[in-house]
Amino acid sequence: MTPFFQSVFFFNHTPSSQRDGITLLIAVVLLSAILSISFGVFQIIYSQFLLSGEMQNSFDAFYAADQGIEKYVMLDRDGTPLDPTPTPCPTCVSAVLPSGACYQYIISKTGGTTIQIFGKHTCTLGRRLVLRALQVSY
Repeated sequence: MTPFFQSVFFFNHTPSSQRDGITLLIAVVLLSAILSISFGVFQIIYSQFLLSGEMQNSFDAFYAADQGIEKYVMLDRDGTPLDPTPTPCPTCVSAVLPSGACYQYIISKTGGTTIQIFGKHTCTLGRRLVLRALQVSY
């Protein structure tokens, strides 16, 4: 065999200089830096994705509360008697909207009328329940 053939296809088992392995070390350091940067970017993108979904839930809850306020103010203006609710009922649902949102109400008739509406983006209890409240006093 020629020395060129041996150097290309066979390992040289003779001791080498101290610089051997530095390429592998640099490659591992660079790959770990790239991996940590990409993991950080992924965390930012994922948190923004969750936040954008929560904003939609917030809009749904706010619109449900707004619809409830409009309904009960209109009923009071038209002269429909509104029964005051003595305490909030956490399991009572006044209305379920087509979007799946719902709202609850508290009406107080002491010294004027106060209507509180609590809109939820979904009627089921969950880990990411979004609640928005509106209050009208007159």
